[in-house]
Amino acid sequence: MKDGRLDVKAYEDDPIFEVEEPNRRVVFTLKRGTYTPIAVYKAFVKIGLTLMPTAELAPFSDTLDLIRETDHSRSWVGQAPIIHTFQSGPMANDRFTAIVLRRKPGVTDVPFAYLVIGYGNDVFQVALPARQEDAAINGKPLQIVPFPTHGGPDPATYGRAQPTLYQPPMILTHVGIPKAANF
Repeated sequence: MKDGRLDVKAYEDDPIFEVEEPNRRVVFTLKRGTYTPIAVYKAFVKIGLTLMPTAELAPFSDTLDLIRETDHSRSWVGQAPIIHTFQSGPMANDRFTAIVLRRKPGVTDVPFAYLVIGYGNDVFQVALPARQEDAAINGKPLQIVPFPTHGGPDPATYGRAQPTLYQPPMILTHVGIPKAANF
């Protein structure tokens, strides 16, 4: 933006927009870099383990080895649930929230640990795999509830946040993550 005007530069060998004069529209064709879903999942897990106190990392020794694996074709997560929630309403876009949650001792019907990470209106909830600790839930359907972040908009005013569950199409081979999760 310059003086209230949008300046767009395009090059003959790399056009990024078309002008549809009859419709009075400009259509932008923007490129996005490719990504590998398991690499994105590994990045979330790495963030969660980085935030965790060193004394709490013992159950994640296999997971640490696996996130260091550079060959993303070696699948080790089976349909690991990632919950994305869009929170309606005004949210500060300069606030970042990161929470690592661990289940209570004696509870075995939910994943051992989660990373909840939020920025603006978007919140992601990612299971942090711990093979031994998650053995009781491996391959079992779960009821996973999105965890709210502090300072979210008032649901009475803006409505309840609607979570979306993402499950990468991968097969569990090594780490104890639930094979399915249902709301």
